[in-house]
Amino acid sequence: AGADPNVVSCGKTPLVAAACEDETKIIKCLLKSGANPNVADNCGVTPLEHGAMRGNLATVMILFPFTSQISSFPDWSFSGIMKHINSAKARKQRDDKMMEVFQMSKSKGADAFKRKDYLDAIYWYSEASFADPCDATSYSNRSLCWTLLKQGIQALFDAEMCVKMKPTWAKAHYREGAAWMLLENYSMAAEAFSKALKLDPDNNEIRKAHWEAVEAEFGISVSENLKVLHI
Repeated sequence: AGADPNVVSCGKTPLVAAACEDETKIIKCLLKSGANPNVADNCGVTPLEHGAMRGNLATVMILFPFTSQISSFPDWSFSGIMKHINSAKARKQRDDKMMEVFQMSKSKGADAFKRKDYLDAIYWYSEASFADPCDATSYSNRSLCWTLLKQGIQALFDAEMCVKMKPTWAKAHYREGAAWMLLENYSMAAEAFSKALKLDPDNNEIRKAHWEAVEAEFGISVSENLKVLHI
């Protein structure tokens, strides 16, 4: 109760999130609670557009009466929206905007990281991952920030996402190993570092981390200052 229905989190409002998943009951509840269907995500895409892009016809029908006409749509009708949303012109406009937001967000994330403002960097890398969900480096960089903040669970989540996206990338496995070290699961850390080392056998930093994990697993003293790869 009292929560803002228009709050933006990870680039999108609750209404945008519901429209993406065709959650019609939630959409109706959000509208009754004061959610504004004209509030777009960080790429400038409204809930109605998200619904239309995914072919969620029920979502479009619910949102249409509440959504202000978008100037780029030549025919502001149900059929006109569905026709325009999948046109080459509309797709290019969305792709260009998303790339612009992605590049800007990664740049701001890098700037925040240089200032050692890791929470701000996490925010911007989250924005970048929303603009381009397939970019593994955003998850890698965010995992590094969580690692530096000593938040092992969050660091591991992002590292595992990174590994899933780029299983042949040594840095992805290194991030996972660093997260497991924070969580004091040295066996899993050693396994992750071993995978990283196989992919980048000449990397002395990974080799050192692997030995530290192995030593820790068997109860030998390990350095408290685990070095992390730079972005």
